[in-house]
Amino acid sequence: MDIIIFGASGRTGLALVQQALSLDHTVTAFVRQKSKMGTINHKNLHVIEGDILNLEQVKAAIAGKDAVISALGVSKTLHHDPVVIDGIATIVKAMKDEGVNRCIYLSVFLACNKSGQFSFFAEKILKRIIGKEVNDHQIKEQLIHRKVDHYTIVRAARLTNKPFTGKYRHGENLELKAFLPSVSRANVAHFILQQLTPAAYINKAVLVSEN
Repeated sequence: MDIIIFGASGRTGLALVQQALSLDHTVTAFVRQKSKMGTINHKNLHVIEGDILNLEQVKAAIAGKDAVISALGVSKTLHHDPVVIDGIATIVKAMKDEGVNRCIYLSVFLACNKSGQFSFFAEKILKRIIGKEVNDHQIKEQLIHRKVDHYTIVRAARLTNKPFTGKYRHGENLELKAFLPSVSRANVAHFILQQLTPAAYINKAVLVSEN
């Protein structure tokens, strides 16, 4: 498939790029700085340095793609980041204008509002600590829910840099009772790419965790 990854220079984004290339996808990496892509070099990789708030740049990058993947992170942890919210709105608008209707969005498990699904620590304490990030993800999820025809929202547990194992759980109503549920970026990337085709979670939000 011909896919574009926003946030491709982040740690999860790089895992997505590397795994997608290994699966023979054609990958466009949309980044703020090309230098952050490191030494990745592949005939099927195209790197675009651009601004996610520039609609014309984003439209040109998205045109003709089979799917859009967002692994955009916040510029400052624990802070509200309106730029990324506006960036998702730009991406969604560009998708509509260019007739691209498949989007996979990486969110956080605490964006889920179902009570009692997580440990006391995660639900009552951690959610307060990272509350601004959670609220931002909820806003971005709603943008995608309202505007994208075929989306999958991936609500990942706390991301780690552990290696790929392929051993993780996923489901719409998954209970994550571990004190602090986690999943490696490599495993999340694997799950996201599996959703390209065939996809089991069309127009759904799915939790992903290793514990």
